[in-house]
Amino acid sequence: MRWVACPGCDLLHASVALSEGEEGRCVRCASGLLIPRAARDPQVGLALVATAAAAFAVALTSPLMRMSELGQATSTTLPESAIDMWLTGSPLTALLIAVCTIVAPATWLALVFAAAMGSAREIAPRWAGTAARLARIVGPWAMPEVMLLATLVAYVKVSELAHASPGLGMYATAAVAVLLALARNTADPATVWARVSPDAGAQ
Repeated sequence: MRWVACPGCDLLHASVALSEGEEGRCVRCASGLLIPRAARDPQVGLALVATAAAAFAVALTSPLMRMSELGQATSTTLPESAIDMWLTGSPLTALLIAVCTIVAPATWLALVFAAAMGSAREIAPRWAGTAARLARIVGPWAMPEVMLLATLVAYVKVSELAHASPGLGMYATAAVAVLLALARNTADPATVWARVSPDAGAQ
């Protein structure tokens, strides 16, 4: 029988594979336990991450919304919004937008893809587990849903002043938020490390 120690109080628990939607918690302090989940097809995780990456690329390069007033039309992408905020005297806001909606999601997707690629092997290499662990650290900073909410608020406000219509980037952002939520279990560290051979080395 395999055992797992609570990260909060070190109490040992018997490790059993968790199904989708289940989570393990310590009976003493209720901390979350790093228990592997039941085996799943790694190809599904790869497909989700690849689709999320494609949608993310569209979200970054396509206009979030289009605005027109008195015959003049304009549009902006997410990177352009961050740059405009920096140039107009809001560097902190621009930095937060760049980190939480561009840098962190891109890093998270790259790490999850690496973890999924490693998990697809018959014996997962150690770097797959490391990628999954790093993805778990970066994950809370990847917040496309916050970006989507902020874009929707801006859209409502702009609509009161000028004619505005949602752009492809807004729809792509919504797709990214959904796909990232579905792909989060792909980078579960306990599940990936459970498939790492003790003598896998740094292959």
